[in-house]
Parts: sequence; C-alpha cells; structure tokens
Amino acid sequence: MRVLASRLALRRVAAPTAPLDLRHSSNAPASQPALDSVLTVDLGTPKRTAPKKKKTPPVTLAANPLANTFSLSAAEAKALAQDDVMHHERAKDRVRERGGKLLLETPEDFVAIEPGALAYWGPLAEADAKYETEAQKTRLTRISTARLRDACPCPKCIHPSTRQKTHTSGEAFREVRNYELGDKIKAAEQDGVKGVEVTWPELEGEHRAFYPVSLLRRLASPLPRGGPFQRNGLKRQLWTAGELESQAKNLWTDYKDLQAGSIDGPLQPRPEVFLRILEQLQVYGLAVIRGIPTSKTGNKDASIREFAEAIGPLRNTFYGETWNVQSVADSKNVAYTSLNLGLHMDLCYYQLPPRFQFLHCLRNRVIGGASYFVDSFQAAANLQQSNPEAYALLQNQRITYEYDNDGHYMTDSHPVLPGNLHSSQLRTAVFWSPPFQAPPSKMPRITRFVGGGGGGGGGEKSVDPVEAENAFYDALSLFQEKLDDPALRYEFTMQEGDAVLFDNNRVLHARTAFRDKTDEEVARDQTVITPGEPTRWLKGLYLDGSTVWDRISVLNDQVRGRLA
Repeated sequence: MRVLASRLALRRVAAPTAPLDLRHSSNAPASQPALDSVLTVDLGTPKRTAPKKKKTPPVTLAANPLANTFSLSAAEAKALAQDDVMHHERAKDRVRERGGKLLLETPEDFVAIEPGALAYWGPLAEADAKYETEAQKTRLTRISTARLRDACPCPKCIHPSTRQKTHTSGEAFREVRNYELGDKIKAAEQDGVKGVEVTWPELEGEHRAFYPVSLLRRLASPLPRGGPFQRNGLKRQLWTAGELESQAKNLWTDYKDLQAGSIDGPLQPRPEVFLRILEQLQVYGLAVIRGIPTSKTGNKDASIREFAEAIGPLRNTFYGETWNVQSVADSKNVAYTSLNLGLHMDLCYYQLPPRFQFLHCLRNRVIGGASYFVDSFQAAANLQQSNPEAYALLQNQRITYEYDNDGHYMTDSHPVLPGNLHSSQLRTAVFWSPPFQAPPSKMPRITRFVGGGGGGGGGEKSVDPVEAENAFYDALSLFQEKLDDPALRYEFTMQEGDAVLFDNNRVLHARTAFRDKTDEEVARDQTVITPGEPTRWLKGLYLDGSTVWDRISVLNDQVRGRLA
C-alpha cells in the first residue's frame, strides 16, 4: 500500500466487533471486518527516509531478444563488473569489522580467518548455482571451527577406500572446543589447486589437512551435494490429463531408444535416455516405456526386472521381488480378478510402502482392462483450495489399512494427506487405498479452536464424536470427488510390451473390468491364445524412493557433466 506524504494524520480503525476467528475467517459474519481494516496508519510523525541502495544499472540488450543469442554492451558489462567488485569489497569490510584477516583471495572469492570461524565469500558450487537466483549465487558464509574440523578431508579423517568418516562430530568438537586457528591456518596450494592448510590438534601430536577452495565452497552451501538438484531440478509438476499429455515431453519412450545394444540382448541403457525416463517419473510421477521384450516371463529373468535392477535393488515384499498380476480363481487380492479395480495405492498396510511401482504388460488378449491414473497431489491441491477445513481433517486424521489373508496379517495407519504439498520435498506422500481399509474404529477425541475474546486468549472445545465422524467422512467424500474428476483421469489400454512406471505415494492407479474374448472375437482379431497361459498378464515390482533418487543423481552428474 503506497502512502502519500502528508502533514495530516490519517487513522482508519474498525469499530469494535466480535473476536476474529482466524481459522474460519471465510465463515465470519458480514459485520466482521476484513483483517486489513484494523490496520492503523499514522502519518502525523516525521517520516524517516531510508538510505538509498545502489541499484544495478538496467540491462539493455544489444541484440534482438527473440534471437538465439544476445550480448551486453561494453558499458553495461563494465557497470555490472564494477558492482560485483563493490560487493566483493563490502564483504571484506564485514570480515574486517569482525576482527578477521584475509588468507586467500581470487577474482571470484576470498577466504579469511575470524575469531572462532573461517569466512568464505564466493559463488555457490556450480551444481547448486544452476538452481538459484542471481542474488543467491554469491554469498558470505562463516564456517565454525568445529564444522571445519568435522569436515576434514585428510586420509586420517576420511577412509581412502570406503570414503567414510573415521570420527564422530562430537569427537571433532571436543578436539577444538577452545582451539583458535590463529597461525594454525594458512593459504596453500596442492597440484595447482588453491586452498588453505590447517593444523589440527590430536591426543598424540597434530595433523595437517588441506582444504581446497571447492570444498570450502561446498561447506558454504546450505544444502548437501546434490540437494539443490533434488530440490529444484526434480521439483514435481502437478497435472491434469490434458496437461500431462501436452507438457510431459518424455511421458512415452520407446525401448529401442533406451537400449544401446540389440533389442533382445542384455540391457545397455543409454545414460541420456535413462535419465530422461527417471526425471519424467520423478517430476510427473508417471512414465511409460513401449516395446520392452515380452519373451522372458520368469521372476528372475523378466525384462522389467533387468531394467529395474539397472536403477538399483528391488524392494522385496511378501509378494516377492517380482510378482504376476493375473486373473485367478479364489484370488487373495482384488488385483488378481477381472473385476473393476478402483483408484488405489499399493501396500498402505506397510509402515513404509514402496515409493515406486513398475508394471510390464506381458499379455493382453482380452476385452476391456484399460488402465487409468490420477495425480493425487493435484486432487489434494484442488481440495485445499476449495475446502481447507476438509484438507486439514484428512491431514490430521489417520486411516488404518490391513491385509489379513493367505497366512499374513499386516496393518498400519497413515494420514490421507500430507502436512504440506511442497513440490520440492521428495518424501511428500498421499495414502489412499479403499480396498484395504481396516474396519473403521472409534475416532479419537477431536477439539476445535475457540476464540477467547478481545484479550487474545483462546481455548479448545471438544467436538461431539458423531459430528466429528460425519465431518471426517464428508472430507473423505469431498476428496474422492476431486479424485474422480474426469479432467484428472489419464487413461490408456496397455499393449503387450508396454511398461508403466509410477510414484506409488502420488499417482493412483486403477483398471477397468475385463473379460476373455469369445471364440468369434478370437477368430475376428486373429488372437493367439496359448493354452494354460493367462490372457491378461502383468509382471510387477517395487523400488524404494532412495533407490530411484540415487540413480537420478548419479546419472545427472554423469550426463550433465559430460554434455556441459
């Protein structure tokens, strides 16, 4: 809100009203003012003028901005460089004000020693900087003596073979609790690499460690190596069916584009294509590969297993490392029937359900059986926008799931919706599996916040159990309506050789009912029916999230490093 200078005092104060209910302001009576109506603006006092900050000169493009390349004029480049120099000098002034002294300086960074800390000013690690704004790419960071000691890279502290620490953080702190670096740190160079050398105390003598500038740059980052890429490079994109088809360029991939060798030979994945598939899986939660060979159908030699193991180890469950989805008599799981199978997630009765699921279509010689998928994060976002109270109920109330069959009893409970829907949080999860809900037990006592009057106090009021249960079931119904929105439903019929990969804690999957073909339909379609073989047959497996995220990060380093 812009306020014009005036000698007049302007005051806008609402008349006294009932206390504001901040949680349910949308339900407030019409007489209740909006929050901004109780703000007070007083212009009767002298106005302080904030010091003007130096602004970077506006950039004027020296070429058509619609062209493939453009350049800065010489004057603009000089002005920007001067601003960088001033920023560099201001950072050094701050260090001097704290009693620090310079150890090492290059055109783009410097290292200084301060009482109890090392100061580093410079750009973020290159991998981090790709995902930060210009203003965040250069920063002044103080590294405590304890953290510097804990990060010691010498062979005594990092085992050369295992690359693992040989000390604890507590041990590192005790060694340097009252240790001043002072003259124990100096600028150094090893094999042409600049850095600092530190002499650390030990119970028996001392040891020296070289810290290259690249390591100090890493220690200046607020995230671990790979963190910015996982946080921003793999940020999830919510979708409707139309958006998925139009925006997800790598939704469908041909196996022949992935396989560097012969189609029927051992898998030799092309790293660039492999990375695109896994990034598609992470960002959109759904990816499809066409044309994977179907001749190998065993649990040990299946082609989908070979592909998954190129990512990492499989997640074993009581179904095995791989399993078959077939229509069988006396099925122990609704998936193993020909019935309609509604939207659900797998293994919600596990304490930690597998994050990713792969299904490879080996045979599809039936009528019906279309697969469809829904982005539960998009549905949750729609619910949060239209009815935040219902979202809050599903966020706070847990549902119990169980599997009680075939010699197994497994049960666990989860909230339906996450505390937040931040798309950059890898472990954000939704839990929704109606077929495996346990018989509903009595809900715990629910309280509702009640305002406490003008004094600002407040309290809690118990909600009638029946009212609470009805509210919870209403919230479940509202969420299901969002899930059933036709705009969110991406549907297709899997062909033999298709493999669908999806995020089991995000993308709900389902299947329409199917039936075997009649003799007339078999003859008409020239369908080959093999006696004793299922007419609809999927081979499935699970992978944990950490396994997939590990492979994505490694492939990103491999591919983007080579192509840069």
